[in-house]
Amino acid sequence: MPEPAAAQFTEAVVVTTSGLWPYTHPSDVSAQVTAEWGHRPPAETFADQLTELLANHLVGILARGRQTRQP
Repeated sequence: MPEPAAAQFTEAVVVTTSGLWPYTHPSDVSAQVTAEWGHRPPAETFADQLTELLANHLVGILARGRQTRQP
């Protein structure tokens, strides 16, 4: 992977993780509503969601190839 693409992916890791963490660790009220809707507790989905989001980002970077922006 070219260095600019690796740098972009590294940025994506930081931004995605820092955004996903609070989403998957909601307030008590939000967690209660999520449970009432029948969804899995958000904290249980963190690893799966992070893996999916980063994999999609990486595939996109690789598919675009030379179009990756410079840092």
